[in-house]
Amino acid sequence: SSVHQDAPRPVSRLPQRASAVRRIRADGMAALAPRPCEDPREAGMGEVVSPRSTGNRCSHVSFVKKIASSGTLSQHSTDVGSLAGAEASPFIAERTPSGTAWDFCDDIRAAAAGAQQGAALALHAGVAEIPHPDKVEYGGEDSWFISDDGSAMGVADGVSEWGWRFGLNPRHFAQQLMQGACDAVKASPEGRGAGSVVARALEAGFANTTAFGAATALVMRLDAEGSALDVASIGDCGLRLLRRDPCTSRMSVVERTVEQAHAFNQPFQLACTPRSRDFPRLRAEGKGALVQAVKQSQSSKTNAPSDAENYRFKVHLGDLVILGSDGLFDNLDDAELCDVAERLLQEQSQVDGSGAKADPTYLALGIANAAAERSADAEAMTPFARRAQQNGHEVSGGVKDDITVLVAWVSESA
Repeated sequence: SSVHQDAPRPVSRLPQRASAVRRIRADGMAALAPRPCEDPREAGMGEVVSPRSTGNRCSHVSFVKKIASSGTLSQHSTDVGSLAGAEASPFIAERTPSGTAWDFCDDIRAAAAGAQQGAALALHAGVAEIPHPDKVEYGGEDSWFISDDGSAMGVADGVSEWGWRFGLNPRHFAQQLMQGACDAVKASPEGRGAGSVVARALEAGFANTTAFGAATALVMRLDAEGSALDVASIGDCGLRLLRRDPCTSRMSVVERTVEQAHAFNQPFQLACTPRSRDFPRLRAEGKGALVQAVKQSQSSKTNAPSDAENYRFKVHLGDLVILGSDGLFDNLDDAELCDVAERLLQEQSQVDGSGAKADPTYLALGIANAAAERSADAEAMTPFARRAQQNGHEVSGGVKDDITVLVAWVSESA
């Protein structure tokens, strides 16, 4: 096979272990259903007139907007849920004698979105790494960066074939790629559009590489206005943007990147390959297999930074940004990722009351551990196993790999 194609990844066949994740509905939303009318004043929520008595759908909206405009909607999410959630609300689906149904979730979401306007936002980030069990000694083959001001992050996954086939350390190329991208972000002039910054950072990172190797990569930056994430992604590193629905109080994936691949298990990747002038030295070093592979693949198409997919995702205060190498996303799907995040937030809240502001490093480690546990489950139907089966391969179970997770809260700028 050509150098730019990754080798098939090993599939774990270890004994099954208890899973750290539980599946939730893919949309992360509870079903809405009418409930008996309750007096919101009994829950300490103040004066709210029931639509039952007014015959219109606006009586409670001003209360929700009042909470949103005060900037404390996230703190009241549970209480608002008692008014507007699926479990106990006459206001979500109130049925009149004529059979007309009203749905107030849109009002609550609109009020929450209105509270975002004008807020200066920033990122508060943390990271966790769990190397492949066979690569712990040298730290695995992933690399990452978080800029000094926290506004930019990146992750790269070194292609393992350059290690087992050619005797090189795939991490070196990934590290140089991320270092160059980080330096480019730092050097970018203020006022330049963030979209061009991440694209140019990926180009600069690639230009910075001298180590032979290949990697998939993703670079992300919060724009100067603090209103959107700009992303450049090549291959199968990924980003998920999670948001808590003010109506259901559940986290769900509202934006995501999509894997780029030439074929199944052959993701787009950037590569630094030897030139003919390097061949004598490589042969002398016993790397004739690399020289031969390069000669045979000279006519093969290689990827460039310009092949990266570019995204722009609007962000809200309280959003949770998750970046990861494919070791994360091959083992946990989006619904499971949301479920793990919810569980970790609940656990942290019980420990120190931090709740939605849980330490991002704690969240990153918890998510990485959940992915690592799933990778050792020989019976799990993982995202990788589903894709393999869709492509005619009889595969099941988790995928042992390096797992790198970066997590960032979208918070108010200091």
